[in-house]
Amino acid sequence: PQWSSTLGFGASVPYYWALSPTYDLTTTLHGYTKQGFLAEAEWRQRFNNGQYSIKAAGIYQLQPSLFGAGTVDAAQRLRGMIGTTGHFQINPRWAFGWDILVQSDKNFAATYGIAGFNDSVKRDQVYLVGINGRNNFDLRVMRFQVQESALVGANEVQPWVLPILDYSYTPEMAVAGGELNIDVNLQSVRRGALST
Repeated sequence: PQWSSTLGFGASVPYYWALSPTYDLTTTLHGYTKQGFLAEAEWRQRFNNGQYSIKAAGIYQLQPSLFGAGTVDAAQRLRGMIGTTGHFQINPRWAFGWDILVQSDKNFAATYGIAGFNDSVKRDQVYLVGINGRNNFDLRVMRFQVQESALVGANEVQPWVLPILDYSYTPEMAVAGGELNIDVNLQSVRRGALST
């Protein structure tokens, strides 16, 4: 059991569904004496070259006013999220993956401690990486979410990185009796203005 002044006493009942050797589902019902029931489900699937998961959670808060006036947590009763992660090895040199969270407000996953998505600063990303000997390639699109209870705060001015590219090349043969290394970094950052 857990205790919180805003959530009350909490207890969780997970149930694991072994649906096949390559995919499964875990459903969990969390009960909070002050806020009601939170339902959570996570689907996981494995392939020969990678895996992905999808997690969803939601609650209809019974007493949102317990979080305090002027907070995101108190602003609405119906709250939820969906998050997904994945990583696939395209071939021995290249890999593709993602880690993305979409939620009803900027603090739901942090307030309810949704594992894997409750960091105070959540980095969403989609990436393509390649490694060949001493050469590597890393291309990413990223977005940062600051999970905080303030209605207006740092989250409104967090940037999108569209994209960031890192490339390092080292030829196998010596150049002028030494080693040549070429490093390239290219990035574009988009940040919206804070509205008042």
